[in-house]
Amino acid sequence: MIDLSKKRLKNRVGIDLTKIQDIDPRKIEFISSNTVVSSFVKTYEVDTTGGNVTVTFDLTNEVYNTAQIWNFKKLVAPNRLIISVNGGTIDGAANQTIRRRFSNLSVQYDGINFIIL
Repeated sequence: MIDLSKKRLKNRVGIDLTKIQDIDPRKIEFISSNTVVSSFVKTYEVDTTGGNVTVTFDLTNEVYNTAQIWNFKKLVAPNRLIISVNGGTIDGAANQTIRRRFSNLSVQYDGINFIIL
């Protein structure tokens, strides 16, 4: 097995392939505390065992790609997963709440606000 941490791999056009994992839009992230949504993460799996968890689209400080889709999944029964928007809305509301275990919500950015899919 090749240790990629010490080698720089490049494809035919010279892109450093060791950096691809950092910008992969299909990235899945497991969280259990409040988080600002990243353009570099596609899916958030959320553990709410320790209390309500809020994930926030921060339109005032972050740059999001138009047409990008994010998925949010609540993994445990207790507490709530709250998806909020600072500087915009999700289907006209400031936030959406997931209360049930294994429930999920997918949203897409339209360049101004977010829509539930």
